[in-house]
This record gives sequence, structure tokens and C-alpha cells, in this order.
Amino acid sequence: MAARLTRDRPTWLVYLQLGVFATYLYGLSAALPMLRAELGLSQTIAGLHGTVMAVGGVLTGLALPRLTRRLGTRATVWTGLAGMNAGVLLVVLGHTPQVTLFAYGLAGGMGSISLYTSMSVLGEHHGPAGPSAISEANAVAGAIGLFAPFVV
Repeated sequence: MAARLTRDRPTWLVYLQLGVFATYLYGLSAALPMLRAELGLSQTIAGLHGTVMAVGGVLTGLALPRLTRRLGTRATVWTGLAGMNAGVLLVVLGHTPQVTLFAYGLAGGMGSISLYTSMSVLGEHHGPAGPSAISEANAVAGAIGLFAPFVV
């Protein structure tokens, strides 16, 4: 018998948190051509923004087990979301490539913390139905995130 997925309040909260992550991811990607034009960046420097996002994700992924043990799962998710949003705000306010590169790295790293921890929360919360919850969460997040490029 297949495990039944129950969409309770914690599940919907994680879905919303992942929607915020997807909005950041798709939004910053869509903003890059405008950022390049506004700051007069070369294609090389503009392309480094994506690289810095990835490096931030790898570095925070390495630190995640220690961070989760220290803060707990709940605080780790919220710390990731807060840091990701701080990075996005720095992108908006940054007027130099140094600031925007740092901001993309911060948003990428902290967003990864939120993403990885949220997936773990769903798996633990739903037990045998965890894979279904994770698949559905990705679909919901993707649907929410698709609107970000249109807004940008």
C-alpha cells in the first residue's frame, strides 16, 4: 500500500519557503542582463555572478551539517531564508560589481541552506510519503518561481 501524503500546515509552510527560494533563483537569473547593462559589466564579469552563486551553494553545503547541529533544523531554514533575502536586497542596492558579486554569493549560499534543509524537513516530516512531498514541493516552487522573471 502506497504512503499517503497529508498536506498539513508545516508542509504548506515549507512549500511556501521553497517558493521564495525559486523566486530568488529565477528572479536573480532574469535580473542579470539588466544588472550587466546598468553597471556596464563585461560578459565575463556578468557570468561570474552565476559562478559565485554556485560557489556559495557548495561552501554552505559543506557547512550545513555543523550549522544544523548547532542551530537546529527550524532555525537553519529561517537563517537561510533571511540570508538569501539579504543577498537579494544587496543586489538591488549594490552599485558596484564587488557588491553584486558578494550579494549573489550570499544569496546563493544562504538560499542553498534553506533549500537543502527544507527538503530534509519534508522527508523527515512525511516519512514514507517524503519522496512524494519533495516532488510536489519542487513542482509548487517551480510554479511560484516562474512568475519572478515576468515581474523582473
